Amino acid sequence: MLQIEKVIDFHTFSITARDRETGAFGVAVTTARPNVGGLVPWVSPRGAIATQARVNTDLGRQGLALLAQGVPIDVALSALLRKDGDRDLRQVHGLDGERAFCHTGSSCVPWCGHEQADEFTIAGNMLAGPDVVAAMARAFRASDGERRDLSERLLVALEAGQAAGGDKRGKQSAALLVAAIREPRMYQISASTTTPIRWPSCGASGRSSSRTPSRSKPNTAPRQSGSLAGSSIETANMNRGGSR
Repeated sequence: MLQIEKVIDFHTFSITARDRETGAFGVAVTTARPNVGGLVPWVSPRGAIATQARVNTDLGRQGLALLAQGVPIDVALSALLRKDGDRDLRQVHGLDGERAFCHTGSSCVPWCGHEQADEFTIAGNMLAGPDVVAAMARAFRASDGERRDLSERLLVALEAGQAAGGDKRGKQSAALLVAAIREPRMYQISASTTTPIRWPSCGASGRSSSRTPSRSKPNTAPRQSGSLAGSSIETANMNRGGSR
């Protein structure tokens, strides 16, 4: 039987980050296509990975498996990309407890690029311009030391990227995944809507009570509440080692 592999492109921008104090890892991502949370973000208590552009979910799934075996993130993702015939179309980035890794394929849709730092990685393609990545990096760095948890810092960075132009087609879905070593729960907040997302306002303190995820069973039906107003929000609390 002839098997045809479905090609899935997520032209998007995302950030992966770690919190050295709590041991948490997280990914935040948004795009102008629906259901970005189902394919791009991957997290575990060992690290965080975002796979985008011409999406290859094996980079996330196998990447987390290698991290669980003690393989460093840069070694794991480099090895997986070497075996990937479409690596020039891939954009993948992530980090573990000590290292970080970014790859933007030479055939990714412009504007495309990435930034790598000690505690975060940012990457995007089909963006309005390089200011998107730069604004996200500035926002994440500026939030350090403000007593915000990692999930809030990730959302602040995502909002900064959107304010700088974001995906040049607009915005339709977003996702936020956080997993912690000390606290085994993982909260997933994803949004998908057929109308543009109306991003929440941080206010003076940068805090919003609507961003705190409620606890529910995995794969529950979306509810009309949560951190992305006007969107369908799904919140999950999962006691397992990865995002899938």
